[in-house]
Amino acid sequence: MLPFVTFKSPPTMFSLSCGVVVPMPTLPERYKYYYIYLYNMKRQRLQLLHYPRLDTVLMVEEAIRKAGEYPSKRQLWLSLRKKVMYQTFNLILDYLEESEKIVIRDGKIIWIWNPQLVEKYLKSHLAVA
Repeated sequence: MLPFVTFKSPPTMFSLSCGVVVPMPTLPERYKYYYIYLYNMKRQRLQLLHYPRLDTVLMVEEAIRKAGEYPSKRQLWLSLRKKVMYQTFNLILDYLEESEKIVIRDGKIIWIWNPQLVEKYLKSHLAVA
């Protein structure tokens, strides 16, 4: 069953993401509510259901570091010792890639973080950008 939505005054113009304003297409009354319902369902799917805990992030980091060969996303996800939601797993991989601990090339996950090398550069007083 579709939710009931009322308008005070129907919009006559529609603004596109590029800033162009175009006239609002006219739809039969029965379709307006359906499109609003679909739009709201799409927005709900984009929201995250669960944020990862620290132990989950550390578990994924350890699995990447200790992998014998460079795993794909699916191989790594299936090899984790605890079950993790795939959406949460992708969020962890995005975080690790943003923090420059991993690189994803050709579908393979590569651990690139080397804390000993960073410590060496910091001790030698070199400028690190």
